[in-house]
Amino acid sequence: MKNHMKENLFNGTKGGFRRAGYKGCGYDTRTLEDRPHIGIANTYNEASPGHANLKPFVEAIKAGIWQAGGIPVEFGVPSTCGNHAIGTAALANEMAMRDLVAGSVEVVSQIHLFDGVVLTAGCDNIVPGMMLAAARLDIPTILFMTGPMMAGCVNGQKITLSNVNELVYGQASKNREGEELLALEEEAACPTMGACPEMGTANTMQILAETMGLTLTGNGTIPAYLNERLVNARRTGNRIVDLVREGISSRDIITASSIMNALKVDLTIGGSTNAVMHLLALSREIDGNLTLDDFDKMSSLIPVYVAVSPTGAHMADELYSAGGVPAIMHQIKEQLDGTCLTVNGNTIGEIIDAVNFTPSDIIRSHENPVFKTGGIAVVKGNLSENGAIVRTSAMDQSCKFMRARPGI
Repeated sequence: MKNHMKENLFNGTKGGFRRAGYKGCGYDTRTLEDRPHIGIANTYNEASPGHANLKPFVEAIKAGIWQAGGIPVEFGVPSTCGNHAIGTAALANEMAMRDLVAGSVEVVSQIHLFDGVVLTAGCDNIVPGMMLAAARLDIPTILFMTGPMMAGCVNGQKITLSNVNELVYGQASKNREGEELLALEEEAACPTMGACPEMGTANTMQILAETMGLTLTGNGTIPAYLNERLVNARRTGNRIVDLVREGISSRDIITASSIMNALKVDLTIGGSTNAVMHLLALSREIDGNLTLDDFDKMSSLIPVYVAVSPTGAHMADELYSAGGVPAIMHQIKEQLDGTCLTVNGNTIGEIIDAVNFTPSDIIRSHENPVFKTGGIAVVKGNLSENGAIVRTSAMDQSCKFMRARPGI
């Protein structure tokens, strides 16, 4: 997609009907000429904790764009919380959301001739949908994530929405004690807005978006409830205008090398199995050649260093204070391509070089990994001739498969 600002499509006589349309929406047409037009894809949804906090963030992004001399244009994109559909036939639609999101952003951005876009997202399939949209548009693009929520607490134990799900289909359906515990947990499981705090698809993809350089540094792990995320939003608005003026597009960021970096980080964080199909889809968008075998091969070389549930006792909102994505990348820096460009304007290598990392129980040292090999294995057989994904970091380590896997 071309940079329409350079084509002067909103200037002079030929821009008259376009400016008139903007005036009909309340814009001052005198400000439309010679400024970057920045689309903001807002996935706000009052019934999705991972998107319900977007209003103030989007306002901060818009303020940052105005401040930097751009024109912000907010538009709506559908989003969901797939947890609502569990146990119903509607859950079959959840994976289709990814491509619906990508197509929505792609079409609106093309028709409205945006010079750049900020793509907001928080939950499972919405984040990779935005990644696909970025790859298709090939214009200056920044992703802005909503961040992980705080874990809940019942009887002194951390809980998440997953605990509630297990109760509903387990103990709560069997006895009075389970029903009483459910009454406590459903009130406490989501104490803040944001993505569910375990290392599910949402937090995995938020981390991988930052790994690929599609977000400003920190955006992948800043907790949803910290003011720093609001600061990051305003900076995002500033930076997208700079990207347009510098001519840095999404395909400068999304490359075969940056996708491979994301694959490696997915392994070391013990990330979601869904990340496999999302990265494969993203690779296809740029005519890459990523395969399942790449995941299996790299998994035997990369340890799991991040102890976030279900791989460890910690939650994703604790990652930021432990060093966030830069610290995670630091632990496997020899495996990463440090030349990959980021929307910050620097490279992955420069971000890693600036890290002053102190190991903790959240992001482990090289001497004390959570597991000696990565969190995913590819298995093939008569039930899945083309391959199936096993999240080994979430399995019972005493099972027969795990004992047979080298390096465990």
